[in-house]
Amino acid sequence: MAWPASKYRPKRSGASTSDFKLPRAVIVNKLERERADFQRALNSVQETFGRSAVPIQIPIGVEREFSGIVDLVRMKAYTYTLDGDGKGKEGEIPANLADEAQKAHEALVEMVAEGNDALMEQFFDKGTLEAEQIIEGLRLGVRELRIFPVMCASAPAQCGERPHPELHCREPPRPGRTRSRAGTG
Repeated sequence: MAWPASKYRPKRSGASTSDFKLPRAVIVNKLERERADFQRALNSVQETFGRSAVPIQIPIGVEREFSGIVDLVRMKAYTYTLDGDGKGKEGEIPANLADEAQKAHEALVEMVAEGNDALMEQFFDKGTLEAEQIIEGLRLGVRELRIFPVMCASAPAQCGERPHPELHCREPPRPGRTRSRAGTG
């Protein structure tokens, strides 16, 4: 599901994914536009899906100042030029976002660890998880419909989702795992 950050429609698209028990991820798009508000979009998504909708990225900048994302899995910043080349430059998280990123990272790690006893044990021992463990936990949580990752994007700038190609369907749902859908015509 993807929709502009200035328009919130999670209920309609969420209903069809729930009806068919499909894994889902949410991309909040067009964050470079006027009145775009990632937090408001995230709140709207969480009203529909609860705390299972967990951000794996947060935006750097708002509206016309949007310049990239903070990857909450690896705790790195990716900045983009808005000319549309899509090549992000990896760097450190901006100081003004460090606290927000740390809180969001901790919430993500807790959510990932909740569904896996081994990860939960490691989380209690070390207080955190390695990036690879977070990715595996996310993959499992998405497949089990426990976690709905929320990502940031700006389609015109080709900015946002690329830091996580490993989250994309390495193991897509098999036809027998989803309900068949009756035709309408």
